[in-house]
Amino acid sequence: MQQFFDALHRHLRMTGSPNATLEDADVACPEDMLGTHGQIAMDHYEDRMGTSQSPSFLRILQFDLLEKAEDELRAGHSQSSITTAGVVLDDFPSMPKESLVLACLLRAEGCIASRNHSECESDLGEMLDLLQSLKPLPAMCIEGLMASAVRFGPDRILDLIESSPMVNRLFPLVTALREELGIETRVPQEVAEVANDIRLCLERWRQAGVP
Repeated sequence: MQQFFDALHRHLRMTGSPNATLEDADVACPEDMLGTHGQIAMDHYEDRMGTSQSPSFLRILQFDLLEKAEDELRAGHSQSSITTAGVVLDDFPSMPKESLVLACLLRAEGCIASRNHSECESDLGEMLDLLQSLKPLPAMCIEGLMASAVRFGPDRILDLIESSPMVNRLFPLVTALREELGIETRVPQEVAEVANDIRLCLERWRQAGVP
């Protein structure tokens, strides 16, 4: 879905350091070391940097890994994208939540492309847990949940959200998904209007065919 890639790229540029490179951290970085295996890459850089790990270096490395995962997903290399996004989640758990959320969303999209729907739902659940610390919510995460509702059906995504700590903050989306399932809702007018807009968007995506 092109909108997803466009939104992802914009968010990466906003949360990362688009003009920074790994060389800015005074570390030589062979391109083939990035994203092939996270721990091997980190071992290599730990050797080069000694016992201290510059936060700026780790931030740049994480940003480069996210961009690499995005590029792999765009190129149709879903398994590579899943692996690269997994490096960010597994090797950088203390990094900013925005980046971890993006990694979850990238890995979920990779799982969809690989037809691994159960793992996709797992990544979306992890994303929902991470989102509780973010304000405001990234629009692309809401769009990702909406796209997943089209792909998997509103019931499965509604179950994910209702079992997460995000159920109240995603109330307009929850309302829309409940209405999609024929569940009667009584909500304030402003919530009803947003929910209606969400349902119209879901219908457009269904007609267009969300991949």
